[in-house]
Amino acid sequence: MIFHEVYGSYYAAVGRLIAAALSYPLSERDAAQLIGQSAFSESFLYIAEAVKSGQWPVLYAQDSCWETPLTRRPLRPMTLLERRWLAAVAEDARMRLFCSDGELAQLRRMVAGVPPLYAAGDFAVVDRVEQADDYEAPQYQQHFRTIMTALREHRLLAIAFRSRKDRLCCGRYAPIRMEYSEKEDRFRLLAWRNRQRWTINVARILECSLFSSESCVSAIDDNAQKSELQRKPEQSWPQQAKEQSGMQGAETKRCVELWLSDQRGALERAMLHFADLKKETRQIQPQEYRVTLWYRQEDETEILIRILSFGPMLKVTGPENFLAQIRQRLARQNDRRFS
Repeated sequence: MIFHEVYGSYYAAVGRLIAAALSYPLSERDAAQLIGQSAFSESFLYIAEAVKSGQWPVLYAQDSCWETPLTRRPLRPMTLLERRWLAAVAEDARMRLFCSDGELAQLRRMVAGVPPLYAAGDFAVVDRVEQADDYEAPQYQQHFRTIMTALREHRLLAIAFRSRKDRLCCGRYAPIRMEYSEKEDRFRLLAWRNRQRWTINVARILECSLFSSESCVSAIDDNAQKSELQRKPEQSWPQQAKEQSGMQGAETKRCVELWLSDQRGALERAMLHFADLKKETRQIQPQEYRVTLWYRQEDETEILIRILSFGPMLKVTGPENFLAQIRQRLARQNDRRFS
């Protein structure tokens, strides 16, 4: 592990408690609130017991308050390994999407002279499309940051983009969340519009702005689309988007059942490969497991390809409609091979 456990939630919570106890009388109520901000809400029960029993002598209960024998705020400096990791991350082109030029320059100054932990050329990536998103493009960066602002502030977006069939689409969208496809090396926006959920590739966006009556109009020739975009919204952020924002479980409506043989580290590889999906794993025999994956309907083709990449160590056992797609794809591959 690159990061030590001292950077975990318990240490962060106790560090805040010590800093607070040095500044003012820290009541149990204030302590519970600080712990809830840094760790899980139920962590207060465990931490409170450790403090009262003297198990963690950095804090102790005195009358109705918590006090500390320490005289300085706790510091947790970065290790060399962590700085090398940050130096490697700073060179990732995707960092420009999340950091401004000034923030990225500050990060690089902070790790100046530290050799990166790895370089992009150290990895051989397979089963990925050749043409990824152009993260260096100023327009792409601007659209990405606008979307992230809308997600943080729960605001509508006015978007004009080209669909996969090269059809111009435009309108007001309530953003749900941003997704990254490792398979395609692309970012896509999940958004709500007209009681339907849309998936929009960021690279296909022509114009994107926080909603106003004039947003995206310059990219539209159709008068009907212009009037629809300029019409006043019924509400600032639809309830459907609020309910789905950040809730993966609300959209995982399909599942696939798999049989896995743990040969050549297949179990560990599968857990890492499908780490982005909700799953359930049960051992049925030594080195044999039953795995259930949940996924969204529109991701079915990508999930199918990812499963096939494991070869004979991972087999689909159900449902029947998924098995039928596996047979069709294998049959097409077999036909191409012998044609």
